[in-house]
Amino acid sequence: MSVTHQPHCPKCRTSFLEEKMLSDQKTKIDVCPSCRGGWFDASELNAVLSCAVAELEVPRNVQKTSRICPRCGVPLSKIAYPETQIEVDLCDECHGIWLDRGEFRGINEARARHQDQQKFDAPEEAPASLKEAAVRFVDRVLVRFLNVG
Repeated sequence: MSVTHQPHCPKCRTSFLEEKMLSDQKTKIDVCPSCRGGWFDASELNAVLSCAVAELEVPRNVQKTSRICPRCGVPLSKIAYPETQIEVDLCDECHGIWLDRGEFRGINEARARHQDQQKFDAPEEAPASLKEAAVRFVDRVLVRFLNVG
């Protein structure tokens, strides 16, 4: 995090955030020693989530919270992380994300379940055209009933 002062926790407001290296050994985030929430700069969350959303967007007329961005000093917006029931705090300015304790795990698990469900629900690849489908059908009929091929 590139700030000139040590930032305060958006949730506790009294604790200072401390840098912590994540298990990927590449990403450092800012963690509150009191509430154990974490601040992810714009690209950091996507770097460590197994099934991240390409880019989070803040909808118009979104609810602002009393939480303040530790980087920009502006109120954070409350949004639902896509394909989850988990609400996160997002900065409209720097696109950083505040996750309360347990929300990272919840997002990761929900997104993985969603990805698995999409694979399960995905139809087999459809034929390119009706003509191709008809040719495949006739080929199967010929092979099965006439022992051709």
